[in-house]
Amino acid sequence: MYVLHPMGSAQVDFGEVLIRTARGAEEKAHELVLSFPNSNAGFNQVCMDETKESLCEALQRIFEYIGGTPPRILFDNMSSAVVRIEAHGERQTTEMFTRFTMRHRFKADFCNPDSGHEKGNVENKVGYLRRNYLLPPPLIEDLEAFNRELLDKCMLDLEREHYMKKEPLIDLFNAERETLIPLPRERFRVFTLETAITDKRSFIRYDNNFYSTSPEYVKREMWLEIGANELRILNDRYEEVARHKRKQKRATEPVIDFTNYVSELIRKPRAFLASPYFTTLPESVQKHLKILPYPELKKTLLVMLPIIKEGNIGDAAAVLELSVIRDADEFAAAYRALTEDPQALPSVTTGTIPTQQPYLPKLDPYNALLTGIPPAKPGDANASGRMQTRAVGEADDQGHPASKRRL
Repeated sequence: MYVLHPMGSAQVDFGEVLIRTARGAEEKAHELVLSFPNSNAGFNQVCMDETKESLCEALQRIFEYIGGTPPRILFDNMSSAVVRIEAHGERQTTEMFTRFTMRHRFKADFCNPDSGHEKGNVENKVGYLRRNYLLPPPLIEDLEAFNRELLDKCMLDLEREHYMKKEPLIDLFNAERETLIPLPRERFRVFTLETAITDKRSFIRYDNNFYSTSPEYVKREMWLEIGANELRILNDRYEEVARHKRKQKRATEPVIDFTNYVSELIRKPRAFLASPYFTTLPESVQKHLKILPYPELKKTLLVMLPIIKEGNIGDAAAVLELSVIRDADEFAAAYRALTEDPQALPSVTTGTIPTQQPYLPKLDPYNALLTGIPPAKPGDANASGRMQTRAVGEADDQGHPASKRRL
């Protein structure tokens, strides 16, 4: 039986999908779908998990793409939105989800427990979008770019005809878009703020994974700004210390931003060459550092330290690829020549520098050669006038104008 749905009302659900990473391995991910039962339009986004951050971030991307927020959205009792169900059926929602609904001003409705059929439209849409756009498992190297393409594909899908109304889905959806709530002026920042204490290695543990900070932050309380795919670490003055890609599964190795530890590593050059960070450097940099004797290695690393911290290691690699560098001084000079703009030397004037008279070219000999008129002598006031008159007005013996006379 066909069920009538109010225009502008929407449904949300998660579904599991498989994706392929840059390494070629298959991983489990999650597909968030927002559907509009009245027009049968649907939009999906790939998330790495079903956390509250992923839910709000994916919904916000869809809202921004379609140009507004549905006034009412039906959810199941997903843990990313609901903390618990109260005795009278009221839902206590997570703090983030509550703030998200208030910012976007939509009414969140929830299914009865174990009543997934109440949002049958979105459950069907989860399977439809997975079969059409996520099978076989897609290769995802840039999740943000992939999700932008998904939204475009979902919009193109609306060119087909509604299965019952026999009208283009895009026409039905455009009518629904008129009912959407305008987007807020300020974009909602999707993150959770927590505190954590670093260990003796200056690492922080979050969700069974270790993340680096900086060597000076040992046994210190730090702030964690936790997003859907990113984790920022802030000090007690809310200054960013490190930024990491958030691990969704337990990793065997800590997540390290080596740029904060380069100063410590460079104090021991041989340890620097043996560190995991060394293998991340451009090949030309690795080859050059390996062949340097110890004193030059130490000096070169000190020269490279500010270059690494400023994120310009690519320029250093270019220097080593374009020039034959033997020591730290040659590297520093070549790097400055490549990266610094040449500056004109300032002019210097002293009392012992003679005054230079500007050179004024004398063209009379050339005029005499072209016209046959000898150059004027000094003091002959009428010479220039005669030369001009003859050059312009006189004719030669054969009647040719002087201006066309051949030499």
